Amino acid sequence: MDRGKTGALIASARRTQGLTQQALAGRVHVTAKAVSKWERGRSFPGVDVLPALAAALELPVEALLSGEAPPSPTAEPPSTAAREGGLRAVPEGPAASAERGSARPAAPARNKKRRARLAAALVALSLAAGGVLWRYGGAIFQRGNPIPYLLAAAQLDGDTPFAEVGSGDGVYIAPRGECPALLEFVERTRHVTFVERAGSGYLFSNGVDGLVVQSEVYWGRFTVYQVPMHTLQAP
Repeated sequence: MDRGKTGALIASARRTQGLTQQALAGRVHVTAKAVSKWERGRSFPGVDVLPALAAALELPVEALLSGEAPPSPTAEPPSTAAREGGLRAVPEGPAASAERGSARPAAPARNKKRRARLAAALVALSLAAGGVLWRYGGAIFQRGNPIPYLLAAAQLDGDTPFAEVGSGDGVYIAPRGECPALLEFVERTRHVTFVERAGSGYLFSNGVDGLVVQSEVYWGRFTVYQVPMHTLQAP
């Protein structure tokens, strides 16, 4: 998923539909700031927003994921009757009918070739995916389904130093290394003070009870933090 390509596609489709960022935000129930960040490639739309966004922009969800607009259908020239304001068409002679009939098999032939190319591409993609899973399966599924982690990681930028994975499970992802913003978030929401780091754990305390946030390097590029769901009260 390329945030830059997807953002450019969203901006182009929005203008084609004659929508402002505010109008699009209203249709998908987000803020105009979120739409602006999508279009600038600063973040990626959440998986729960994609169906509504695709419907508002009249695009398939696959186009938003790939960042590539679907091919435009080729327009057929209007018939003589349509150009003349709907007049009844003059019956064609046998020669014209035969000529049109001889051209009909071309479309099925093109469709057959297109299906063959699509099948070959799917086979190649399946083989490539199988090779990747065979070699990197352990890393890809390090924490189970990687999709929620990838969607959260796509939101990371200068304004968003960490992001929640899924919703309500206390799992957060940040670029690999220390994340002071996350430590401050834990202090503020759990009413504790950071004490020290011990290996992969971060120890917090409210003076009476302790709270440990476990961390784990994810895919070699990120750090995943597991923040306990219970909140310690100040003594």
